Amino acid sequence: MIDKLEAGKTYKLVDKYTYLTRLGECNADVYSKCFKDDKVTLDSIINGNGFVNGYNGSSVISNNEYTLFELVGGYESLQQINSPFGELDKQTKKDLLCAWVDGAEIEWKGEIPIWSVSKNPCWFNEWKYRVKPTISAKDAAKAKLISEAQQQLRDAQEALDKAQQL
Repeated sequence: MIDKLEAGKTYKLVDKYTYLTRLGECNADVYSKCFKDDKVTLDSIINGNGFVNGYNGSSVISNNEYTLFELVGGYESLQQINSPFGELDKQTKKDLLCAWVDGAEIEWKGEIPIWSVSKNPCWFNEWKYRVKPTISAKDAAKAKLISEAQQQLRDAQEALDKAQQL
């Protein structure tokens, strides 16, 4: 899920159904003309809305549709780092530092082999650092539904146990 749009960045539509049904024909036209494989690269941002050059219609991503998209090529590669900081190339180190400055949560793993969030990373050469992995809005919604269903199942089992004791 994204919280702001940036010109020149590519975004992937993760909830196509909602996008196409929210504004019906308008979004369907935008989708058919501006998207390829559920992805779109924005050329400009005006008042929080994303636009594509050559499409003279409404915005491609409006400021109330952010939850339907995720950034392509954001921090995915930085979420998969599993090498000590001192062994990373200069560009990867720079990307990690820039991600942290931009507000990404940084996790570290040192002598204890558990990833922990660090508000102020020390950047020790021997420790491993990565951007904290996130899940997509779709996966978060699935996890919530599963959790709710499991709770309902526990409640039903408890009610059944009480009924059998009568």
